[in-house]
Amino acid sequence: MLQSARLALFVVLGGLMATPPVFAAGPQEQAPDVCSSDFEKQVLADLDRYNRGPESEGLMATPDPTCKTDPKDPFEVGYRIQRGPNRGACVDTSRRRFARILDEKEARRYGSSSKHLFVANFRHDGKFWVAKIPRDIQFEDFLAEKVYYEKGQSHIQMRLIAKNGSAITLYPQSESHESKPRKVHDIMWSASSAHLQGQADQSPTGSLLWGNTAAVNTLMSTVQSRSEEPGRSVRHRRIHADDETRRKIFMAAVLASDHEEFKYRILLLSRNCINGFFRVIDSALGRDDYSASKVRGLNRDGPSIPFMLEGEVEKRGFKTQCLQETPADPEAAAAARHSCEYNAQLQRKKALDAPESGAGSVRPHGAAGAAPSKSAR
Repeated sequence: MLQSARLALFVVLGGLMATPPVFAAGPQEQAPDVCSSDFEKQVLADLDRYNRGPESEGLMATPDPTCKTDPKDPFEVGYRIQRGPNRGACVDTSRRRFARILDEKEARRYGSSSKHLFVANFRHDGKFWVAKIPRDIQFEDFLAEKVYYEKGQSHIQMRLIAKNGSAITLYPQSESHESKPRKVHDIMWSASSAHLQGQADQSPTGSLLWGNTAAVNTLMSTVQSRSEEPGRSVRHRRIHADDETRRKIFMAAVLASDHEEFKYRILLLSRNCINGFFRVIDSALGRDDYSASKVRGLNRDGPSIPFMLEGEVEKRGFKTQCLQETPADPEAAAAARHSCEYNAQLQRKKALDAPESGAGSVRPHGAAGAAPSKSAR
């Protein structure tokens, strides 16, 4: 991305006050001063360390204007697969795209403001929009969402609900659709696989096993996410964090989407939905021990399958709370309730078995959090 786009993100972080990330009792190292460009440099450095292994294999997809699907969309960039059995195929950017941070000149047509960040390719209502994001955005809820599929498959994604007064404003991105600006509070970030032009939907399992398509980090409204997964059962785990930590994680998620584009392939253990989820959190908090596993040449050193979610969140010092929405059918509803209750029992047992001494214990980020929002019940 253009250097000016990077500079735009530096300013968005100016509203964040620097605090050291808390992982365990004892002396803490000072976190980077996010009032300067150091926060972004830290995030990008951690992402690059993680991606060093995939980079050595060659890029999965590269820009190709002949693959563009909407000639009237100024911010769509066509991509073509360069490796694997789908080499030569165009990525279907009419469905999934990475978020793109606009530079000052590009943002000017949407009323460029020193108080906002402008990000293209936000998906909502089946279309792509330019999102006008308050630089001091505040979130009332931070959730890990698990979507259930057939045959035991599931998908983890990140859900953030903005507080009143911190809504994101959406502007039509393409001249091919006209609409008035919209406002959204409920936002979803997801690490998933790209679709390919001219092909039916790929099996998520097949794509992961064989690494035959590109990975992409998408930014969309929760309304859009639900429309793409109709009738799916969904369960949430609230992650308790303070305002600053939520905002850092959101900014790191936007950075990761912009920075990684369609460069890397989706893969079962080393690049999937859950380690993408934690790759963002770790980069936001300055934890490079997980991403450093790629430098050491190991296949992974962290969460790779959805049932590892709760334990990995706890390792990072967060308290969590199991929630559930009304699933698609009564049988799934019973399974979701059982899952929450079973996990709660495990947590209580773990607390009873833990030594009373506080030495080496993990402390949570921020306060215990507010009561569940209506949208997360």
